[in-house]
Amino acid sequence: MKNLSPPEGRAQPAVRVAEPLSTSAKGVLVSVNPRAGGQSAVDRVQAVYKALMARGFSAQLTTDLKELAALSARWHQAGTLRAVVAAGGDGTAAAVRNAVPASVPLLPLPFGTECLLARHIGQSVIPEEVCEVLTHGYVVPLDIGRVDTRLFLLMVSVGIDAEVIDRMQSRRTGHITHASYVKPTLEALRNYKYPELRVYCTGYETEPVCCRWLLGFNLPCYARGLQFTPRALGTDGLLDLCMFRRGSTWFFLRHLWQVARGRHLNLPEVQMLQRQSFRVEAAGNVGVAVQIDGDHAGRLPIEVELIPRGLNLIVSARGAERLGVPLSNN
Repeated sequence: MKNLSPPEGRAQPAVRVAEPLSTSAKGVLVSVNPRAGGQSAVDRVQAVYKALMARGFSAQLTTDLKELAALSARWHQAGTLRAVVAAGGDGTAAAVRNAVPASVPLLPLPFGTECLLARHIGQSVIPEEVCEVLTHGYVVPLDIGRVDTRLFLLMVSVGIDAEVIDRMQSRRTGHITHASYVKPTLEALRNYKYPELRVYCTGYETEPVCCRWLLGFNLPCYARGLQFTPRALGTDGLLDLCMFRRGSTWFFLRHLWQVARGRHLNLPEVQMLQRQSFRVEAAGNVGVAVQIDGDHAGRLPIEVELIPRGLNLIVSARGAERLGVPLSNN
């Protein structure tokens, strides 16, 4: 494995602390994705809404992102908005973050098929525990990524997994379950050509880094618990990239097997690096699929950058510990 990180090694994480969530405002907007998960989240999140109201919060449910954007802007300007709750999967949390003012604290609730961020910080959907974290929780200034104009919380990838998501979402008619991925995965394994990707890293290499599959992580979270970049932090101002130089169905399956065993970092065809920004193109201008946080995000070319401290994430004390961020002494 050739390590293309800067010569001085891994950048030292910026000093960050988890500050207590402000208790001056009582407004909580709950954004629900009605198509998240294998069944409707709207009915299940009603218990959370009722608990918030009983606890003295001024809560409002919405399933419309345009309404969420308008309400969050108005409540935030009036100083009455404490938090926005994203009830759904990782794509829902990213969509909510794209819709609300940047400084508004966000709490993800795991009501979707894959809820990697919420599970990474140990967030429960039990109504009493949701109320507790909104009452006595902390805010962590987490980094956030951007692909062109769209923000992402966890990761971006270009290649076969993004092709699977593109095929699945193009035929989506209702709720997504893990079974929804079976047919598009088999199709991609039969038909995907693994075109060459060219990665241009801003301010470093003059020549592109070439690969067949690219994954960039803000946090070390991927479906089924796979960890392509186990050292990704979310608080160091850098994306951790994992690139596979060889492409075929056989190599793809081999790579997944090695990732599952935690041995892919020793493969000669794997390259790891850290960058705050980079550009990805496809050789021959092939329209290679892109995905962010489990949602289709168009096709190449793309510009990717990391925005330090771009997300105010609400966590419990345990969640802050999981992120490696100490609690404030204030």
